[in-house]
Amino acid sequence: RRWDASEVLLVSEAAERTWSAMQRARAAAALKASQEELRGELADARRLHEASLRLIEEDDIQALYGHLLDAAVSVMGAQFGSIQVLDAERQQLKLLASRGFTPEAQAYFSVVDAHGGSSCGAALAAGERVVIADMEASEVMAGTRDLEVSLACGMRSVQSTPLLSRDGYVVGMISTHWDRPHVPSERKLRLIDVLARQAADLIERRAALEELA
Repeated sequence: RRWDASEVLLVSEAAERTWSAMQRARAAAALKASQEELRGELADARRLHEASLRLIEEDDIQALYGHLLDAAVSVMGAQFGSIQVLDAERQQLKLLASRGFTPEAQAYFSVVDAHGGSSCGAALAAGERVVIADMEASEVMAGTRDLEVSLACGMRSVQSTPLLSRDGYVVGMISTHWDRPHVPSERKLRLIDVLARQAADLIERRAALEELA
């Protein structure tokens, strides 16, 4: 049968109300997401500020490495982390501080070179950041002891960012690891770059003090 004018009007009004409700729901969801993102950004900014204050107030350089690593793990939403210094002569990364590592992982990764199957070794060889979204699917780590130890520790993904001196030379590495496949956002990577700059300055400061000693 043909719909009369009142029925057409009723259906049209219902469709308009439904569309308006959908638009309001989308706007509310977008606002909530924006507010959550802003809260996250403010929390990250506070963590970076606290790390900067500790760099000023703390005299123990080993404690400073720990503070920076804690900030890195926190802002990246990671479960594990490490800071390493480069032995330029041997081209090896030596562990300065770690978070979440098992004793076996800490011992195994105490010294890493550029030719192993780790993300930090790959980043050292490339001279740039390496992100491994899923260790089990990584060609870099496939069939290596590095993969075996990492998985046994509970790690599934990792990013490793070189610490660069003021002259642009690699002086160390900062890495964060997650217990699930994960790719950090560009905003998070910019935050780790800030901490990497501070960690590089610390390493250069320690090297300068050792030369004076």
